[in-house]
Amino acid sequence: MEYVDGISIAEYCKTRRLPIRQRVRLFMQVTVAVQFLHDYGIVHRDITPSNLLVTTNGSVKVVDFGISNVLDPNTRPVMHTAGLSRMMTPAYASPEQLTRKKLSRHSDIYSMGAILHELVTGILPGELAPPDHNNKLSLRTVRSVKPSDGVDAKSASNAGLPENAEQARTLLQGSLDNILLRALENDPGLRYSTSELFRIDLVRYLEELSPARPNRTLSLLKKLRHWAKSG
Repeated sequence: MEYVDGISIAEYCKTRRLPIRQRVRLFMQVTVAVQFLHDYGIVHRDITPSNLLVTTNGSVKVVDFGISNVLDPNTRPVMHTAGLSRMMTPAYASPEQLTRKKLSRHSDIYSMGAILHELVTGILPGELAPPDHNNKLSLRTVRSVKPSDGVDAKSASNAGLPENAEQARTLLQGSLDNILLRALENDPGLRYSTSELFRIDLVRYLEELSPARPNRTLSLLKKLRHWAKSG
């Protein structure tokens, strides 16, 4: 295994007081690395800030594959094993991980969304909505809460943002809000289908091209599913 001399992506951003757009640009390296893993059928299952190390030259390395899984040739979702299912970092785990359901690449997409959310707001997505007390694991969900709505002076300071709260909210509103909400969808099927698509929308945000819009088609599909279940 390669020895990586670096610090966590969260610490790197905070100590250097990187602006939001620079944080997004740095994070794009994560999407490339995770797409590489997924192309080889590997699901990391524990993508957290401490497992994303940034070297002195600004390169991001994904580390700690202790509970990763390899998808079968038919790319069916992986099952939890008794031992591995409890080994995760709940704050960044996807809803399906917390409820012990089948996992897929979409689980890593959720974890990446949670990390980027924290990097640009100073808070985790679960802090914007109350936990589900019917779930022993306190499943957290962003529901329809926009990341920009949660930014205040304290969270901006905690993240080490050079922008004040008002400036941060302005940078998040619109495209970045929509990108994060899509990555953090409760339903895996409504998230980005690949890490590459996640990256492409981040590129569009940085280049201010065709801003990412709310996923209205997927939102309608989600409502239809809800009506079908309740009906």
